[in-house]
Amino acid sequence: MPCRPFLPALLISLLSCLWLPIPAAAGPGLTIGAGPEPGQQLLAELTALLLNKEGINAAIRQATSVSDLPSQLRSGEIDLCFVPMAAGQEPADLALAPMPPLPFAAGPVLLMRQQQARELAIRTVSDLAATIDNTPAPFRFGGIAGDPAARLAAAYDLHPAGIGNEYPPDLLYLAVKSDRLDVAMGVADDGRIVAYRLAVLVDDRQALPTVAMVPLTRAALLAGRSEITALLARLTDHLDQEAMQRLHSAVVVAHRRPRPVAEEWLRRIGLL
Repeated sequence: MPCRPFLPALLISLLSCLWLPIPAAAGPGLTIGAGPEPGQQLLAELTALLLNKEGINAAIRQATSVSDLPSQLRSGEIDLCFVPMAAGQEPADLALAPMPPLPFAAGPVLLMRQQQARELAIRTVSDLAATIDNTPAPFRFGGIAGDPAARLAAAYDLHPAGIGNEYPPDLLYLAVKSDRLDVAMGVADDGRIVAYRLAVLVDDRQALPTVAMVPLTRAALLAGRSEITALLARLTDHLDQEAMQRLHSAVVVAHRRPRPVAEEWLRRIGLL
């Protein structure tokens, strides 16, 4: 049976494909810089996932140190990163544009076991200093040295002494949890605070610097990419202190990879 009658229909079908609407381009991609610390990697993954959802191709570039990120921004190797900045601090390079800080603390804090803090009625650093003065047994401190130690001494007449300063930073939390240390210096957004049931002492005399994670980009890029600001605003609405600590805990305590942790959390709060 001849197939010739079907040729016009086939040609019409093929030609109609040429007139199908072509999807709009997603726009230039963005590269997000991530420092080596799990919290910085989580922030990069959260941002990349949200950008990808909006049709913007986002890649992550790993840095060996958070101090490398500003220079990578200047050179164009990355387009966005998150860096810890003290309150009132501004980037030295005017070509770099800081955006509003994320709504959780990321600076140094003094930590104790929750149970011990309750038993001794210690809530603030002033309480700790007064308790030390009235307790014959020495408190065991760890990780308190340099500028933080000088600030605590000036504000509270607190002079940390005793064993513990030999612990690496990553083991300080575990040393407090296991009662090998009484007090240690930690970082406010670390997930081991919630996982190990540690108490953050209130710095009631504001001796230690107030530090937040600040999104940083190039001023020229920010002026032309308003979607970055809108996206970070959506993230800011949900990423409080407890949320960041729990995300961090999933990586450093449960030993999960940052990407699936970030994706699972974004889906749970309805952003993916």
